[in-house]
Amino acid sequence: MTGNEIYNLLTREIREGRLCGRLPSIARMTAMYGTSHSTVQLVLDKLKMQGLVHGQKGKGIFVNETSLAQKNRRSVVILMQLQNFLRNSFYLKMLVTLKESLARNGYELTLVSDLTEKFSRYSAALVTNANLLSEEEWNTLKYALPGRICLLNHKLKGFISVSNNNFQGGYLAAERLYHAGHRTVGIVTCYLDLPYNFFHDRAEGFRVFAKNHPDFRVMEFPLSGDENSREISVIGREIMSNHPEISGIFTFKDIYASELQQLFRHAGREVSLIGYGNSPYSSFLTPALTSIEEDAGGLGEAVCRTISRLAAGEKAESIEVPVKLIERESVFTWQEPEKNKAAGRRRNN
Repeated sequence: MTGNEIYNLLTREIREGRLCGRLPSIARMTAMYGTSHSTVQLVLDKLKMQGLVHGQKGKGIFVNETSLAQKNRRSVVILMQLQNFLRNSFYLKMLVTLKESLARNGYELTLVSDLTEKFSRYSAALVTNANLLSEEEWNTLKYALPGRICLLNHKLKGFISVSNNNFQGGYLAAERLYHAGHRTVGIVTCYLDLPYNFFHDRAEGFRVFAKNHPDFRVMEFPLSGDENSREISVIGREIMSNHPEISGIFTFKDIYASELQQLFRHAGREVSLIGYGNSPYSSFLTPALTSIEEDAGGLGEAVCRTISRLAAGEKAESIEVPVKLIERESVFTWQEPEKNKAAGRRRNN
């Protein structure tokens, strides 16, 4: 290993609490890392300059626990499912904003994926997967960081949360379809079987609009998986075969809308579509997809404000960041066929 590789490894292990107390001897580290005595000495000198370790004459080199504790108390930890979270471009943008904003406030950002961390050494924690934690895991977190935990895009009684305003997003989608003349619509949902998450608010916003407009009929089509093309195809074929009355559809993700758009176009059926997320490809679809856009930067800044207050022991309140409808060509004005209007008049008479 090179000197830089050894330095980075030791720094990470010290900061994450995996290396503490007395370090192995220089001779031992030379053998461990397959390098020279002088390289190890240069690495230790650099660690001393950073205040991470200190020497005790005749005893060896030790991790500077006091300095490290003070440093970690100006650090915010995010508990997340790293693979799923970091594959999402929206959350990557949010993380960049959050990291920059926290740095301006004097805080570092650490990402972890499990509860083996010593959370008590951090200033505060942001939890992204609240609905997947067990009761024991919640107790561990609450014991380590009492009153200093914030939830991202989840709502749980007794905790501060920061999220996009998903209720508003669902409401805006329903409102747009209604004003375009659609009176029987579908909504393709996902993850409503999991508690606490923002998808419930998204569905509720759509349902509340429908409740306030008795002539607006909504049919729900739940997906059991994420971005499952086969399942979306099944839903699309069901709508084409059994629900000719559906003229507009709101989907919980842009990818669902794009899949349905292809199916309907090949079948020669015109259906208005609204997606969610305003993904980069939305404007390239034919027709370009109307979608609900969330503010990644605004979410990151809101999280920073909330986390900074919690870390400082100050009172914080839950925040919902506004979303907006991005209008494109995938929603058309619906004119009810004359034969349906005539049938409706006969029923009313």
